[in-house]
Amino acid sequence: MIIFSVVEAALLIAVMGAALFRVRRRLEGINSALVALGSVLGSIEHELRQVGPVVGCLNAPLAALAGTLPGVAEKAERVSGR
Repeated sequence: MIIFSVVEAALLIAVMGAALFRVRRRLEGINSALVALGSVLGSIEHELRQVGPVVGCLNAPLAALAGTLPGVAEKAERVSGR
């Protein structure tokens, strides 16, 4: 009976070791994917830093244009006869 208990404990340790090895391999794969994602996000952040100052210059004229659109739409409706 003692021999079976020792074999059972050894088998349990072997199965747990195999499971931990599989978990380790999976986590290493996730780690490499996260490293690649971090690299891509870093390059995107670098590009967006360069775009940031230009956004303010573009938004001002677009805001003025957006303010005139309702008036233009009303005139277009009147011209079309609706």
